[in-house]
Amino acid sequence: MYPPATLRRVVARIEEKEQAHGMAFPWWIPLFSIAGHTGAIMFALWQRDHVTLPYVLAILALVTVPLTTQLLIEAWVPWWPTFLASMVAASLVLALPLAGAGAQDAIALFLLFVVAEQTAKCGLRIGSVAVVSAIALLVTASITGHLDPLFVHLVTAVLGFCLGFMLHWQTRALAAERAARAVEHNRATLAERDRIAREIHDLVAHSLSVTMLHITGARRMLSDSAGSEGDDVKEAIEALRDAERVGRQAMSDIRQTVSELATEGDPNRPLPSADDLPELVERVRDAGLQTSYDVHGDVGRLPPALGLGLYRVVQESLTNVTKHAPGSPAHVSLAVGRTDVRLTVRSTRTVPHSEPDDSGSGITGMTARIEQLGGTLTSRPAGDFWVVEAMLPIEGETVAADGCVISRTISGAPSASGTSPAVEEATT
Repeated sequence: MYPPATLRRVVARIEEKEQAHGMAFPWWIPLFSIAGHTGAIMFALWQRDHVTLPYVLAILALVTVPLTTQLLIEAWVPWWPTFLASMVAASLVLALPLAGAGAQDAIALFLLFVVAEQTAKCGLRIGSVAVVSAIALLVTASITGHLDPLFVHLVTAVLGFCLGFMLHWQTRALAAERAARAVEHNRATLAERDRIAREIHDLVAHSLSVTMLHITGARRMLSDSAGSEGDDVKEAIEALRDAERVGRQAMSDIRQTVSELATEGDPNRPLPSADDLPELVERVRDAGLQTSYDVHGDVGRLPPALGLGLYRVVQESLTNVTKHAPGSPAHVSLAVGRTDVRLTVRSTRTVPHSEPDDSGSGITGMTARIEQLGGTLTSRPAGDFWVVEAMLPIEGETVAADGCVISRTISGAPSASGTSPAVEEATT
C-alpha cells in the first residue's frame, strides 16, 4: 500500500532540500531527529518537580517549532535559530530540580540530539560550537547543584558530537559519489548519443544512397524508352523522379539530424566485419556504382572491433562517392600486414578541385572511429582522385615467416544481367 500523494510530495521535498545543500540524508533521519528531541525533552520534564502545563508547552514549542519549520518550508533556515531555541529549552529544564536524587538526567540525551544534528548538518566548525556550548551548560548546571554526576553527562554530549561528525562525513561522501555518478551518467549519455548518431549515419544513409542509385538507374532507362512506350512510361518516370527527390531530401534530413545528435549498433544482430567487405562492394556494384576491391593478407587475423571500423570506413567512403561524385568508379584496397593494416578507398573526382563540405558527419565519424582504434585516417585529394586512407595497428598479432598470404580481387564492371563480377583468389 502506497502512502498518500501529499505525504510522498513532502518526503520528496525533504530529500531534495537536504540534497540541495550537499547532504544525502534520507527522509526518515530528520523525522527521527525531531522525534528524538521531543522524546528526550519530554522525559527530562517528567523527571522534574513543579512542572506546569504552560511551562511544558513553552519548552515543547521551543524545541519542535524551529525543527519542523526547518523541515517543512522550502527556504533553508540558518543553524543558529534552531540551536539557540534548543539551548534555551535545555536551560529552562535544568533550572528545575530533579524529582529523585541521583537519577540520570535525560537532558543529556536531549543535548546529544542537539549536538549531533548541528554537527551532521553544518560540519566540524559548527559542531564544535554546539558541543562546547552544551558542555558549558552542563558544567554550569553542575556547579549550581542541578546536575549530577557531571562526567557521564559530558561523555553523552561528546558522544553526540562524534555521532554527528560521522554522519556528516558519510553523507558528504555519499553526496560526492552521487555527483560523480551524475557526471558519469551525463558523459555516458552523450557518448551513447554519439554512438547512435554514427550508426544511423552509417546504416540509413548508406541504404538510402544505394536505393537512390537504383531509382536513378530505373528512371534513366525508362527515359530512354519513353518515346516508344507512351504516357504510361512518362507517368512512371514522373513517379520515379518524385521518389528520387523525396529520397534525396530524406538523406539531407538524416545528415542534418545526425549532425545535431551525433552515433553505433544493435546488440541483437551480428555486427559486420572486414570479412563482409566483398558483400558490401558487390551490393554497391549491383546498385550501379563501378567499384572494385582487392585484399592482400589474412583478414581473419583482424580483431572484431578493428574489422567493424574498417567496414564502416568503406561503407561511408562509398556513400560519399555516390553523393559527391555520382557515376565515378571507386577502388577499395585492403592490405593486412604483420603488425598493421592499411585501407585505401580511391575514387575519381568529377570536379578536380572540389572539397566535401563539413555539414555532414562522414569524415568526422570515420576519423573518430579510427582514432579510437589507435590508428590514423586521412581524406585528401590526389590529382584527379579523392583518396581515403586508414592505417591501424594490429596489437598482439604476429604471423609466422612461412604463413599463408591470401589475395582476393573483385574487378570488372557490373554485368547487364545483374550477376556478380568475377572473384579471383590466390594463396601464396
